[in-house]
Amino acid sequence: MATTENPFASSTILIDGTVVARVTSVRRAVSMNEVDTTGAENVSGALADKQYLPVSIEETLELEGISMQNTTGPVEHEPGQLALITAAEAGTSAVLQALKPNGKGHNFTGYFTAFSEGGSVDDVYKWSGSFRVNSKAAV
Repeated sequence: MATTENPFASSTILIDGTVVARVTSVRRAVSMNEVDTTGAENVSGALADKQYLPVSIEETLELEGISMQNTTGPVEHEPGQLALITAAEAGTSAVLQALKPNGKGHNFTGYFTAFSEGGSVDDVYKWSGSFRVNSKAAV
């Protein structure tokens, strides 16, 4: 599994084109699922060397951010944060726009496979999640 971690100047999560969260940490991991094809092409009867072929590529993003609490209204979270939580709980598609300091990056489209938030008296209230990438496009 390949893992890369880069500082992001501006990483956000968008739902229906609206920014719903700022991201403080992004870790991207790519893994390959493979199938053992040893002997599958062996027509002469001789033993073939071990051979594996990729059958799918899985890409996930591990994300962290600061939870935006609503201090004035009747609901616990700011509207954007509430949209993020709702998308995570419902498996709704979202777009993570991750830009590097040079302004270049990707829009990752996918959904959350895990989401949590919490904090303590001495700490900032934070959220984290795992995001399954279905597609990506250069920005």
